[in-house]
Amino acid sequence: MSSSPSFDASGRAPSGEGRCHETRRREPRRVEVRAVPDGWLAVRFEYARDLISRLEEIPGRSWADRDRCWTIPAHTASLALLVSRFRGEDLVLDAAVERLLPSAGLENANWRRLDAEGRAFHASSREAMETLERMRDELTVRGYSPRTRKAYVEQAKRFLAVAATPPKRLTDAHVREHVRMLLEDRRVSHSYADQHVSALKFLFARVLGRPMEALDTPRPKRQRKLPSVLSRREVLAIFDAI
Repeated sequence: MSSSPSFDASGRAPSGEGRCHETRRREPRRVEVRAVPDGWLAVRFEYARDLISRLEEIPGRSWADRDRCWTIPAHTASLALLVSRFRGEDLVLDAAVERLLPSAGLENANWRRLDAEGRAFHASSREAMETLERMRDELTVRGYSPRTRKAYVEQAKRFLAVAATPPKRLTDAHVREHVRMLLEDRRVSHSYADQHVSALKFLFARVLGRPMEALDTPRPKRQRKLPSVLSRREVLAIFDAI
């Protein structure tokens, strides 16, 4: 039985080693993307000729020999192209790269978050999926409408992906950061963020078994909008029509 091939993410291939292995490979391959100083994104992955070919389609890419990684410009066009070219692979992003997703139109891209210790957690992991299934059951038993059930579960799934933390280790700090990200980075409406808080309060209280008062996360204040006021001409037109 042959041994696993060595690898070099630069594409400076180990003398043709592992080509048959690459051909048989079907599992998504990890592609790690981190923000680095001076306006660049560092891209790392196990050596694979087809991945290198995809990366070479991104303008401005270069190989950083000292850091043993590829780099691409840290702007939305490069990130959008990267996500497009590596669709189907296990894309893992750090928090700084994650913040670029909305401006690149990639809110729904399939990715995992890389935590400070370099570990990745996926919202489709077994533990997360079991948690979401329990949440779906609880919502059904408590008589929530199909529309609300779907919205709450989707919001909880997004939260688990962004928090990059197993459900049992989640804290109110994760919720606070999630709400801040929604309001400041993604600039969603306050009513949308408020719905996220409702979904997460249900997740913590009814699914994870923590009292609601233990989750000290304030709801975002609702935006106050001035009422629509008729112009003088519109008021006169109404009186003329009487």
